[in-house]
Amino acid sequence: MPKDTPRHALVTGATGFIGAALARRLVADGWRVSIVVRETSTLDQLGDAAEAVAVHRCAGDLAALCAAIAAEPPDIAFHFAGHYAGDAGPDDLAPLIEANVAFTARLAEALSQAGIRHLVAAGTGWQHSGPGGIAERAPNGLYAATKQAGEDILAHYAQNCGLTSVMLKILDSYGPGDRRGKLLNRLCGAARSGERLALSPGGQRLGLAHVDDIVGACLAAAARLVDGGTAGPIESFVLAPAEFPTLKELVARIGTIAGAPLAADFGAQPYRSFEVMEPLHGPVLPGWTPRIALDDGIRQLLAEIR
Repeated sequence: MPKDTPRHALVTGATGFIGAALARRLVADGWRVSIVVRETSTLDQLGDAAEAVAVHRCAGDLAALCAAIAAEPPDIAFHFAGHYAGDAGPDDLAPLIEANVAFTARLAEALSQAGIRHLVAAGTGWQHSGPGGIAERAPNGLYAATKQAGEDILAHYAQNCGLTSVMLKILDSYGPGDRRGKLLNRLCGAARSGERLALSPGGQRLGLAHVDDIVGACLAAAARLVDGGTAGPIESFVLAPAEFPTLKELVARIGTIAGAPLAADFGAQPYRSFEVMEPLHGPVLPGWTPRIALDDGIRQLLAEIR
């Protein structure tokens, strides 16, 4: 590629919280960005970057997806599309399988047909809930099982089709502008409103990674792929924050930063059936370290609620 030619990235999940943050960062850094979305997807999460990206509304159509990628092959793909359901039931089966398994397979096939060799993809720490850590496939629930199935598909394309992949296992994520109703946002909202919260006993440890740190990990993984520094056709790393507070500790810290204790009833709710008490640890992506301290991230969220 000529030195003055912008790098070209394909991003899936760009209408969601993390994927949109990644797409905005790539645009700001001078990348040429294409995104793959569903026919009905809205682009409001992208903000001004929506005007700068090429949009392919063909997530559900393999032939159209192959044609779009072949027409403008990217240098690298970032796969952050997916469907989340914590305590999944029968109604969640179809969307979980479609987003986390079937679309992943279509994307990998289209990239392979176009000769694309670099992929960064998002996984979850819930794929590895057993004592063996990241080396053990032990999905915690249907969501994690479908994410693992998608990763196994990527492993096939990595080992047999040359699609070298780096899997980033996200434990939990947060940041400003998050519309997902995550626990940390709810806690910060309660700190401002005075709402009394019914919580679990609070002994679970939380692995909260700021969205900007996750985006930084994506760029570090991309550099690792492009520079040929990978140790195999598919690698996995945990995006672990610098600290893992318990829920009780987190509530106390938010109260301290907000200037008043939260009204929290610990034990008023049971632990969830899929609760992870101790998050997954290591291995850490070489060349990456979290930069945003949890207290600073909490201050961001509190400032946003004012």
